Amino acid sequence: MRRILLIIGIVLAILNGSAQSISTTYGDLRAKVLHVGQKMTGQNTTNDQAIAVIVRELAMNYQGRLSRQQFQELKDTIEVMRQQITADTWKTVLNSAIETLQEKTDTLDIQQRILDYYRKVPQEQIYVHTDRPYYVPGDTVWFRAHLVDAVTHTPISRSRYVYVELLDNATDTLVQRVMVKCDSDGVFANAITLPRQLRSGCYTLAAYTQWMRNFPVERFFYKQLLVVGNTSLSGFQSEAVGLPVRSRQTPSPKPSDSELELGLRKGQLLIQMNKSTSEPLSCVLYGSGNLFVD
Repeated sequence: MRRILLIIGIVLAILNGSAQSISTTYGDLRAKVLHVGQKMTGQNTTNDQAIAVIVRELAMNYQGRLSRQQFQELKDTIEVMRQQITADTWKTVLNSAIETLQEKTDTLDIQQRILDYYRKVPQEQIYVHTDRPYYVPGDTVWFRAHLVDAVTHTPISRSRYVYVELLDNATDTLVQRVMVKCDSDGVFANAITLPRQLRSGCYTLAAYTQWMRNFPVERFFYKQLLVVGNTSLSGFQSEAVGLPVRSRQTPSPKPSDSELELGLRKGQLLIQMNKSTSEPLSCVLYGSGNLFVD
């Protein structure tokens, strides 16, 4: 008996107190178990007891959690030791070590753990459709937002409102914000009217819910919009693109204000140059997302 205890003490000393120390990481635990298996297994019957005791203590002292793959790696290593041990008593001790490690193993696979996390902390995702990708100042940006679960991509009704913002990329400022309520069909639809004095450039349409504000802003929806100015037409916009212009009366700019003079006569749009030129000219009309070039 004294010889057995002496050998156990020597083994523990060789392992630098492995059985008494706490393995803080899986890598540390695996390294110690492998060391026992490579250096001490199969030497003699007396060492069998030392091996079994050390492995059981390592398993009991480990404070972390194991994945199913990590547990299987440790189990395979311990099984090799078990096969080389002759006494059933110490095989039972190793079986106890395996059971202890199994209790510290996550039973769910990675995919299931992710799904469980999203059930506890649900995620939302938004996609926004606009009626077109480019506009002029004064246009109306019609949009429709789709709110879905970020994991299953199925429609959800967790949030009743979607917030849509128009941001100026150049100045990093907010131009407009609208709050859109979900209708009876689960649809978020509304519009933003661009200010007539809005400058030309690239703008960003951002959409989110109040719940999404609990997470990084990178999860918001973002879409680039192009606003095209038309200074040559002095801000003129037509609700009807081609000719004739059917409805809204457009005031004619003063000759001193523009090189063009615009007017309506018998339902027809008249465009007249205030300055003569010998260079060839083109006429470009834009309205309601349509483009006419002559």
